[in-house]
Amino acid sequence: MGDEGLISNAGTGYKFRNDNKTLIINHPKHPEMILDQIQIRLSDEYIPIIKEVIESDYLTLHRKSKAKIIDLINIKCSMNGVPPIKSETMYKIFERISPKVVERMRFGTKSINKYEEVNRGFANNEALYPLHLVEIDHTRMDIEVIDEKNGAITGRPWITLGIDVYSRMVWCMYISFEPPSANRVRKAIQQGALFKNTKEQYGTFNDWEIFGIPHNIQFDNGPEFHNLAIKRLVNETLKSNIRFRPIATPRYGGTIERLIGTFNTQVLHNLQGTTKSNIFHKGEYDSSENALLTIGNIREILTKYITDIYHFQKHTGLPLDCNSPMARFHEGLKKSGLPDFIETEDEELFKISLLPTLYKPYTRDGVRIDNRIYKDNSLSHLIDKREVKYRVKYDIDDISYIYIKPPNEDNFVRVNIVNPPYETVQGMNAYTYKLLLKYLRDKGELRRNKIATDEQILQAKAALQKDIEKMYKTNRKMRQQLDRMEWDVEVTKTNINQKEKVNKDNKLTYEQLMANAVKIFNESSDEN
Repeated sequence: MGDEGLISNAGTGYKFRNDNKTLIINHPKHPEMILDQIQIRLSDEYIPIIKEVIESDYLTLHRKSKAKIIDLINIKCSMNGVPPIKSETMYKIFERISPKVVERMRFGTKSINKYEEVNRGFANNEALYPLHLVEIDHTRMDIEVIDEKNGAITGRPWITLGIDVYSRMVWCMYISFEPPSANRVRKAIQQGALFKNTKEQYGTFNDWEIFGIPHNIQFDNGPEFHNLAIKRLVNETLKSNIRFRPIATPRYGGTIERLIGTFNTQVLHNLQGTTKSNIFHKGEYDSSENALLTIGNIREILTKYITDIYHFQKHTGLPLDCNSPMARFHEGLKKSGLPDFIETEDEELFKISLLPTLYKPYTRDGVRIDNRIYKDNSLSHLIDKREVKYRVKYDIDDISYIYIKPPNEDNFVRVNIVNPPYETVQGMNAYTYKLLLKYLRDKGELRRNKIATDEQILQAKAALQKDIEKMYKTNRKMRQQLDRMEWDVEVTKTNINQKEKVNKDNKLTYEQLMANAVKIFNESSDEN
């Protein structure tokens, strides 16, 4: 049904007349959502009156009669000093409103089964051009992956996807073992906004063409999406509008959920190590025994599938004259032009702007974040009372530095950590540092809020590494934790069979990856 899902064709026979006016009808509770648009031939002063009454009184569960609605409209006309509207004119206007919209808004969930296709196209109707609306969600992937170095089963990673609702192009993708979090959302948004460069990185035949800043971003109601850092990122950094799917209304997020389903059925369920969607589909297939791919392999396979196959496939949710995501995307660009995007030379500054924000004083000791101190002698002029705070950006993936924005300056200044020493925590992420501090506190070697010394951190690293090596062979959770820590720990191979399954580089060759892609392409059918 596509983008025209809720737009009525009634009353458009004279749409090329010079005296035609467009009346846009929005959702009463979600004014950013367009429900319908109809053509009328009344003076401009009538349009806001009719619009207000239809939205606030007619399209509600109170189901007021048309006669009552006409009375309300004419009362408002009288209050605004304009002549009343003839009843027959208003009845014609009522007829032009899509009956699907009327039933949905006036009868609520009772009309869902009658107009099942409305659920499918409900969100899509309000996407008017590329990157007008992007939906983002994440799920655990239906596949087991192995460790790149030793072939041990690591488990099922998480995937975060963003889809451009207008074209159904995939805007962003992020895969890792990090569970849903604000940091995960930030990384996905960063990947979506910037140039993807997939030809250089993965040797794709086509470019991943969609990039730039969305006008609206819609999230599920998970706590990570309601995080203050994410709201700041979307509203202040991207200058976009943040929206949340109404609770208990899965139809509002159907576009992204169907995309995840497509990835599963057309790609993941055809690969070694798939868990299928449930135990009944899986049968006697042993996912762990057959796992062959690393998380890097999965990223590469899905990137090639998105850029070389999915974006060019027919899509039943799109109009017949532009029935592939790529065709729809380029058709939309002709109308709206390119979305706002980040120039290559500005990417580094943009990445800094996406980082979480704190407001901190700069004292004689420098800037303190949790139990870490950041200081630079060149910034001594910033020392002031604790009440004076500066804007600080910090990277959860590397705690060895922060960025601070001095007053009356446009750029941020990088400030390295001084305590603990920079060399001790260089490249260490916040998750790993938190584990080290917990280990020291459990051992009674560190009081809360006390800064760990260089020696303590090194001792904690050595002790934690021993525990990891001991648990690694039997504990998948530990392997996933190690992946999140981005910590290089030498562990001997745990499974002889896995050694035989991977090549000497522990990666699939380009030819193997493309053979998989060709197989998927040949076996895939149009999206259900």
